[in-house]
Amino acid sequence: MELVISPYFPPFQVKNLDALQVAVEQATGQSVRDYRQALANPALFGDFMHPNKAGAGAYIDLLLKDGVLPAE
Repeated sequence: MELVISPYFPPFQVKNLDALQVAVEQATGQSVRDYRQALANPALFGDFMHPNKAGAGAYIDLLLKDGVLPAE
């Protein structure tokens, strides 16, 4: 199982997300991969939190490259 923080629209800031990440890591004993700034181009988002089709493809490619998702 992999725990991830998904990308957010670049100008959008989520308050207390760093503290939540630490709390989840402490509670689970697993690291949380932080992808909140992985998609820097605003054109890759449909809204402040959800990538559009192009952004989803870019995010999936990154997760595959990082080994978070299996290549098969």
